[in-house]
Amino acid sequence: MGSFSLVLPAHNEAENIDPVVRHALAVLPAYFDTFEVIVVNDGSRDRTREIVRRLHQQEPRLKLVALSRNFGHQAALNAGLAHARGDA
Repeated sequence: MGSFSLVLPAHNEAENIDPVVRHALAVLPAYFDTFEVIVVNDGSRDRTREIVRRLHQQEPRLKLVALSRNFGHQAALNAGLAHARGDA
């Protein structure tokens, strides 16, 4: 199979981002040889950005795109897709 990019827009998701990312990283290897998980921090005011940075230290296939402020779900998704390198 080809490579896969999962884009996750996140706004104030400090309570949820760790389990969501860990689950994705556990499941994706069963379906894709090469993949990346891109979290787009959409101007969160909580610890979302710091949590993703910590997770990235453990897992280099996790990437963070940090927006300067809240631009909304669609803009965050577009930003993540612009950074995606997967075939799908």
